[in-house]
Order: sequence, then structure tokens, then C-alpha cells
Amino acid sequence: GSITGTDGVSYPYTVKEGLNILETMKVQLEWTAEFINRFTQLVSDNPGVSQNDLIVSNNLQDSHWNWVIKAHDFINRQDYIWFSLHANSAIQAMVIVYHPEKSRLEDRDVYYIDYLAVAPWNRVIGSSDKEFKGLGTLLLKEVGKYFDVSLKYPYGFSLHSLPQAATYYQGIGMVDFGPDPKKDNLHYFEMDSVDSKGFVYA
Repeated sequence: GSITGTDGVSYPYTVKEGLNILETMKVQLEWTAEFINRFTQLVSDNPGVSQNDLIVSNNLQDSHWNWVIKAHDFINRQDYIWFSLHANSAIQAMVIVYHPEKSRLEDRDVYYIDYLAVAPWNRVIGSSDKEFKGLGTLLLKEVGKYFDVSLKYPYGFSLHSLPQAATYYQGIGMVDFGPDPKKDNLHYFEMDSVDSKGFVYA
């Protein structure tokens, strides 16, 4: 398909399924360098504010994720599937999905969004703007279509949300089961089969 950047230009995009070690290394290097650049500017623009407070207020709690380590951990795991969204000669967002996961809403399995992140240049960090908007939603929908069409999987998915994303997941219709002590008290969310189908194909 195509996505429109904040510059008003339309760009073709592709979602790739599968783990590519080389691409993962490039993501780690490029995303980390951009996180450093933007966080350095944040610290400079906010003297006296603790760096931890800047991380929380700018939704950067996932900036420490190491995609290369995750790649080595999951490379031979058939229960994990990687997806990456490519546009404008860069990987703009990534997601790692685990399956099967037992549903808490229905008597069946769902797939579980283990890690989802967009590139730092697609976030509002300090005074910076996004190059592309809505990529998390777009990637979630593409993953849902893949599980529906390619794997013939039942509709419905779940995840544990970082604090900054909880309002978003509530907004798309996921049920909040509250903090999970087995997952650092992150809130567990799930979307049932009916709402999931509507979300994926909306």
C-alpha cells in the first residue's frame, strides 16, 4: 500500500514477515543513533529535569530494547514471528508476535503482541515531529490480516502494554485486565474475536 508522510508526500510501503539478522542489526544501529540524538537534544532543552522524567514524559520507555539480542533469542523459535514495515528506504516499525496464547475472554487461542515499536523519527520527542503517523495501528492491522489469511488463525489478540500506550489500546477497543504481577505489573489487554475482526479490516 502507500502511506502519507507529514511532508504531504505519498510513499509506498511493504510489510515483511520473517527475521532478517542483517536488517535487525541496521535497525539497532539507526534507531539507537536517532534515540541518542533526540534524547541529547531533550536533555539540553530541559536543564534541571531528571533524565528518567524525560524518558517517561516523552514515551521512551522502550528505547533500551535491543532488537539484535531479541533476534538471537528467537531465531530458532517457531512460535515467534517477526514483521517489519518498510518505507522511504528505512524500517519504520517492527513487531514480534508470539503464538499461541490462551485467551482470557474466550475459550480458544489468540496471538500475542510481544514487542511493538515505531522508529524514533516517527514519534513526537520534545519539539520534533513525526515523519509518519499511525504506523503502530497499520502494522497491527497487517499482522491481523496475516494471521487470518496465511495462518487461518482465529480473530483476537492480546498484549502487555507499556504505560504510555495504555490509553491507545483502550481507545481501539481492547479490554484492560489490569496489572499483571508476572509481567512487571504491566497491564494485560485483549481484544475479542468480533472487535478484532472489525479493527483489522476497518
